[in-house]
Amino acid sequence: METCYCVSTILVVEKANSVASATEAVASAAETAATAAIDDDLPVYSREQVSWHANSESCWIVIDNLVYDVTEFLKQHPGGAEVLLENAGADCTEAFKDTGHSGAARQQLANYLVGRLPARKFTCSESIN
Repeated sequence: METCYCVSTILVVEKANSVASATEAVASAAETAATAAIDDDLPVYSREQVSWHANSESCWIVIDNLVYDVTEFLKQHPGGAEVLLENAGADCTEAFKDTGHSGAARQQLANYLVGRLPARKFTCSESIN
């Protein structure tokens, strides 16, 4: 799992090709690695199980393979509930990162952590996109 994070970080750095993006990628990898240390204690949910929570009564999202129940945050989200509901029951990692959330937003997200997706194993020859 840690190897996947390192490979992923390298791809982000190469794609962005800038010092600021490289620094951001390294910080993100460190945050992900720290989170991975507690992942083993979290309940594991399949993507199908997450997809059952795709409405305003139960709104779950996935960011970096971690599952968050953001139902109680819908009315407080600065971008509006609609943004979260559009991504409800699905992986919104790219959308979350592309929006440029602050460190405070990332820390606040931890309050809604309810589980994780199953670990995915990669072989050396498998391409990671």
